[in-house]
Amino acid sequence: MVFKKDELRLLWPYYLAAFLFGASMLIAPFLIIYLRDLGFSFLKIELIFAIILVAVFFFEIPTGAFADLHGRKLSTLLGYLLIGFASLAIYFVEGHILFFLCWALFGLAQTFISGAEEAWIVDYLKFNKRKDLVHEYFMKVASIIGVGFIISPLIAGILVEYYSIRLLWMIQAFGFFSGAVILFIFAHEHFKKKRIKITKSVKETIKITKTSINYSLKHKVLLLLIIAGVFAGLTRIGFDGWQPALVNLGLPVAQLGYLFSAVGVVTVISPFLSKYFMKKFKSKYSLILLVGLESMFYLMLLLIYPPLFYYAALIFLLTNGFVGIRKPIENTYFQKFIPSKIRATVTSCTRMASSLFIGIAAIGAGYLMDILTPKIVIALGGLFCIPAIIFYLKIKEK
Repeated sequence: MVFKKDELRLLWPYYLAAFLFGASMLIAPFLIIYLRDLGFSFLKIELIFAIILVAVFFFEIPTGAFADLHGRKLSTLLGYLLIGFASLAIYFVEGHILFFLCWALFGLAQTFISGAEEAWIVDYLKFNKRKDLVHEYFMKVASIIGVGFIISPLIAGILVEYYSIRLLWMIQAFGFFSGAVILFIFAHEHFKKKRIKITKSVKETIKITKTSINYSLKHKVLLLLIIAGVFAGLTRIGFDGWQPALVNLGLPVAQLGYLFSAVGVVTVISPFLSKYFMKKFKSKYSLILLVGLESMFYLMLLLIYPPLFYYAALIFLLTNGFVGIRKPIENTYFQKFIPSKIRATVTSCTRMASSLFIGIAAIGAGYLMDILTPKIVIALGGLFCIPAIIFYLKIKEK
């Protein structure tokens, strides 16, 4: 069976919201091309994305603590609504300053979801004595997002051909508003809100943040996982260059929609393979193998020249597949070492650290893409697998 006993009864609202998330991302296959058409250099594009990371850096811990104090469901719903409002705003706004403010709102929204959503699901399943469904969730939610992402690029291609890219923002907003409504009405949370004043809430936030940071720094396995995860994330610093790189290698722009739809198919299938890797290898060795394979294929891009875009497209699909396998393993392994009461805050601290390093690296990558080519920068990102593998090997589980 695809779903275990009572899995759909417990998790269907979350799975449906995940499907809407994937189906709403119509802008994704054309975003970089869209920004390039607006006259942005690669460096400016990365600075725009860095706005999200700056917002994540400043708000990740406070919003993580907010989730631990006031409820993970409330935090997640706020995140979904803010993404919807930011997408709607981009459709209407004119001028770069308002455009940048919308991207900052995306970053703030992500911090309300990041950590909180995972902690909500994990603790909800533990409350229902279904700890066995934790990995099933991480595995299948990625796959279900992929199902939505098979559909969205095809629809986006038609809309872009006959209308405009701006319309895609409106549809994205509708998708996130719908997801928020479904989670609000049908998703359950077993969480007792703490009745405290604002001043005490601030003190509690600071306290729980300090506790979470100290726990992460003192827990050797968790700290090594965080550092290794940051380097594993840095292997993808050239990801924003894929669309122009493929076009430069000869792929027609209109076919980006079809390629990203194929990525959706890969995203559906790949998370299910994570179960095979976890049975065959220990978690850390699975992560080492997958990061190594991903990076090896990035480096192979250096051997590809026009008009051989189909080889680059194959590498694009394979590397996305490796990430799809790796993420459920990484999330399950990471959550294994965190106590429930600080789960959201610890996860948020990790996201904050990753955002800082990856954001700085992405700005450097954007600068290099203007000087070199996107293809070369994507390929060189694979070298970050070396420190990632070293830190994974240092993990000694008791």
